[in-house]
Amino acid sequence: MKSINTQNDGLASSMLQVVSLLIAIGQNIAFDSTRNNQQIIDCYKQIQERLRHIKPSFGETFLANLFLSFYQGMMNQSGGAGFLTQIGIAYSLQGQYQQAIELYQTAQQIYHSSRNLFGEAETLHNLGNVYFFLGQYEQARDDYKKAKNIWSNLNEKYREAHCLKNLGTVHLSLGQLELGQLEQVQKSYEEARKYYNQAINIFQNLNKKLDEAITLSELGLVKFFFLEQADLGIEMIQKSLSIHRQQYKRNPVLEATSLTYLGVAYLILGQYQQAIEYLQQSLNILQDISSIPKQAFTLAALGLAFFKAGNLADAQRTLQDSIKMRQDLRSKLIDLNKVSFFDLQIDTYGVLQQVLIDRGQPETALEISERGRACAFAELLASLSDEQLVIHSPHLNQIREIAQKQNVTMVEYSIIYDWVLNQGIQSRRDLKLFIWLIKPIGEVVFRSTNLQLILEQINYVFLGELVDKARASIGIQDKKVADFEWQFTVDNQGINPHLHQLYQILIQPIAEHLPDNPNAIITFIPQGSLFVIPFSALQDEEGNFLIQKHTIVSVPSIQALELTQKRSAEIPETSLEALVVGNPKMPTIPLTDPPIQLQNLWAQAEAQAIAHLFNTQAITGGDATKVHIQQLLPKARLIHLATHYLLDNIQQLGIPGAIALTLSDNDNGFLTAGEIYDMKLNAELVVLSDSCTGLGKITRYGVIGLSHCLIAAGVKCVIVSLWSVDDLSTALLMVKFYQIFQQGVAASIALNQAQRWLCGVTKTELAVWVKTNEKFFNPTLKINLHRRLHQLDDNAKLFQHPRYWAAFCAIGQ
Repeated sequence: MKSINTQNDGLASSMLQVVSLLIAIGQNIAFDSTRNNQQIIDCYKQIQERLRHIKPSFGETFLANLFLSFYQGMMNQSGGAGFLTQIGIAYSLQGQYQQAIELYQTAQQIYHSSRNLFGEAETLHNLGNVYFFLGQYEQARDDYKKAKNIWSNLNEKYREAHCLKNLGTVHLSLGQLELGQLEQVQKSYEEARKYYNQAINIFQNLNKKLDEAITLSELGLVKFFFLEQADLGIEMIQKSLSIHRQQYKRNPVLEATSLTYLGVAYLILGQYQQAIEYLQQSLNILQDISSIPKQAFTLAALGLAFFKAGNLADAQRTLQDSIKMRQDLRSKLIDLNKVSFFDLQIDTYGVLQQVLIDRGQPETALEISERGRACAFAELLASLSDEQLVIHSPHLNQIREIAQKQNVTMVEYSIIYDWVLNQGIQSRRDLKLFIWLIKPIGEVVFRSTNLQLILEQINYVFLGELVDKARASIGIQDKKVADFEWQFTVDNQGINPHLHQLYQILIQPIAEHLPDNPNAIITFIPQGSLFVIPFSALQDEEGNFLIQKHTIVSVPSIQALELTQKRSAEIPETSLEALVVGNPKMPTIPLTDPPIQLQNLWAQAEAQAIAHLFNTQAITGGDATKVHIQQLLPKARLIHLATHYLLDNIQQLGIPGAIALTLSDNDNGFLTAGEIYDMKLNAELVVLSDSCTGLGKITRYGVIGLSHCLIAAGVKCVIVSLWSVDDLSTALLMVKFYQIFQQGVAASIALNQAQRWLCGVTKTELAVWVKTNEKFFNPTLKINLHRRLHQLDDNAKLFQHPRYWAAFCAIGQ
C-alpha cells in the first residue's frame, strides 16, 4: 500500500508541475507581447517530459486536449490547437522546423475535426511557410491554396491577400527550378504574376501600404525575369524600397529584402558593381539584426556578383560564408527535409566550384562538390547508426584514402549552369561539366567540358534533354519525348547516336585513365539527370558498350561509399538466409481516379526460380502481406522482391517510392520509402527486380528513392532498374546473376557479368542453358521463350538490345 501511495504522490507532483508549466506558457503566449520563444520551447519540453513520466504513451493530441481543457476553464483561450500552433511558431522562429511541422499538423487536424475554419486556415498558412523555407515548394503551394480558399469563404480579405502573395512567391521559385522546360517556366511566372496582382489589388483596397510594398518588390522580380519588362520590374522594386523607408516604424528585414532584390536584378542585367552595392547594403542591415537565413541568401548572391565581376578572392570568401550559414541551419532539420533544403544551395556550391577552378584549385573544387552531395545523404545514413558518428565532408586526402581502401576508380560529375535569356524569359541552361576521376592509387584527374557549346551543336539546352532522348531511343517510355524504335545491326556494330553522344561527353574525356581490367570496378557519382543514365549502355566510337569493358557501380556521394562500407563491416548474423517475394496480391494505387489495380504476370515465376536457387520457398500471392514482409525484412541476409514499385509520393511523406505488397486489415499494401528509411536492415544485398525502381525525386546532388532509403536503412548493396523491364529477360538475367553471385563473386561484378552474358548469348547457347537450368523455370515461361526463339537464326541474339539488360544497376558498396 505504501508503494501505491508513493506512486500516486509522484503522479500528483508531476501533474502539479505540468499545471505550473502550462501557466508559464500561457503567460508567455497570451500576455507577453514580446513572446520569449525559447522560454516557450523550454516549458513545452518540460511538459512533454513530465507527461511521459506519467504515461509514456501521451502524445501531441493528449497535450493539445490538456491545453484545451485547462485554458478554456482557466484563461478563456482558444484551445489546445491554438497553443500548439503558437508553440510551433516559437520552434519555427528558432529554426527548429521539423518540430514546428509536427505541431502544426497536429493542430490542423484538431481544428479540422472541430470545424474551426479560422484556426485551420491559419495553421495551413504556417505549414506553407515552413515548407517553403525548406524548399518543398509543391507542398507549400498546396497548403497555401487550402488556406486561401478558407479565407476567401470566410471573407477574410487581408489574410486571403497574404496567401495570394505567398502563392506568387512559390510559383516564382518553381519557375526557377523548371530546368529546360521553357513552357513550364513561362507558366510558373504567369501564375506568379497573377497571384501577386490579386494580392496587390486587395492590399490597395484595404490601404495596407506596407503589405503592398512587399508584394510590389516580388512582382517586380517576376516582371524582371521577363527581360522585356526589366525596367518596369526595377521601378517596382525601387517603389517598394521607397515605401519601406517612408514608414514611421521602418522594418529592417523588408528594407533589406528590397535591396537584395535590386541587387539580384542588376546582377542578371550584368551591372555587377551596382549589384554589389545593393547587396552589400542589404547584408549590412541583415547583420545588424542577425537574420541568418536571409544573410545566407544575400551572401550567395553577393558571391555570384563578385565572381561575375572577376573578384575571385571575395567571391570565394563570401560563398564559403553563405554555405557555412546554411549548413548551420540544416543541422536543425530532420533527415528527410535536409535534401529538399539543400536544393536552395544549388547555386552557391556550383558557383564556388567555378571560382576555385578559375583560381587553379580543381582538387579543392572536388571537395566542395563532394561536400554538397555528401551532407544530406551521409547525415541520413549516420542517423541510423547505433554509434554516434561525426559527419564531416571528406577532404582531398580522405577522398584519396577512400579510393585506395575500396580499390576502385571513382568518377564524380558536377553540372554547372547559368542564367540566360531564352525567348524573352530568364531561365537556366547547362554551362559546364566538371569531371573528377580518382584512381585507386589516389591520383586525381580533372577535366572541364564546355557543355553549352556541345549542347548547342545538337540543339539542346540541358544535358537532361539528351538523357531523355537516349532513354527513348532504346525503347524506354517517357512522357517528355516521342518514343521511337532503334535496332542494332546483326554484328553488334550499330551505334546509337544518343548513347554515343553521352559517351563522348561523359566518358571520352577520361577514357585513357579508366582501368583495362573489365572486372575492375568504376564507381560513378552522378548528379541530377545523370542518375537515370544507363551507363552500361553508353557506346564508344566502335559500337562497344561500356559494360563490355568495365564493371559499373553508382553511389550518391564518395562519403556514402565509405559509410556503406563501414555499415557492411558491422552487419550482424541473420536468421534468414534469403527472403524471396514475388507477385503479391496486387493492391490498388491510392489517390488515383479511377483506382488503378496493379497486375504482374511473371513476377511469381521469377520469384519461384530464385527461391529454388537458395533452397527456400518464395512468398507469393496473398501470403506476401505488408505486415508479414515487414517482420521478415530485418532478419534476412539477402532480399529479392519481384513486385511493382511505385515512384509517386503516395502518402506525401517527402520521399517518393513504395513497394506493392498484399494489403491487410490495417494498411493499404504499400511499403513506402519513408517506412523503409525508418527500418534497420541487416541485408548484404537487396534486389528490386521490377520496373523503374531506381528512380525517385531527382535533386541536384542525388536521388531520393527506394534504393537510397534501403542503403540508409543499412543495406550494403542494392540492385535496381531504371525503367520497366521485359519480364522474360528479367527472369533469365536474375537466375544467371544469382548463379554467379553464389560462386562468391561480388554482387556488382556478378550483375555486370550476367548482363554481358544476356547481351551476347545466341539462340543456340540460350536454348542449351535453359535446358540445363529448366528446374528453375515454370512451363509457362519456357513456352513463352520457345515461341520467341522459334523463328530466329541459330546465331541470333534475342536480348542484345540494351533495353533488355541495361536497366539494372548496382548502387552502394
